[in-house]
Amino acid sequence: FPSHDSYAIGTGYAFGVSEGVIYQKGHFLRVEKQSIIIDKYTTTPNNIAVGFKTVESYVDSTEDESLLDNASGTTNYTAPGADRLQLTPVLTTLTLEQAAANVDFFALAEWKDGLPYKENRTTVFT
Repeated sequence: FPSHDSYAIGTGYAFGVSEGVIYQKGHFLRVEKQSIIIDKYTTTPNNIAVGFKTVESYVDSTEDESLLDNASGTTNYTAPGADRLQLTPVLTTLTLEQAAANVDFFALAEWKDGLPYKENRTTVFT
């Protein structure tokens, strides 16, 4: 028999962003093209906010050889470089209450009663 996935029908609501740059957590962060499902079962999302949550991770020279100490223009495998903090913006959905309580959430749009009532469309430089 075919899998149940082949019988999936219905409507939903998705949101996507193209490549770009955002300013969050005191840094300019490169955003990759992403999309997220806002509501799997309806085209009228309610009490939902979509935006960026920045995931923090550490990268060291064992994971990224470009971090090895440079000696005369060549990476020196015997001199490990410094660890780096990596900030990755990830498109996320939260309830309106969660978004309001999270100071690290960079909201792009909010929906109430099926309509986007708040959209962040203008460039903010500060």
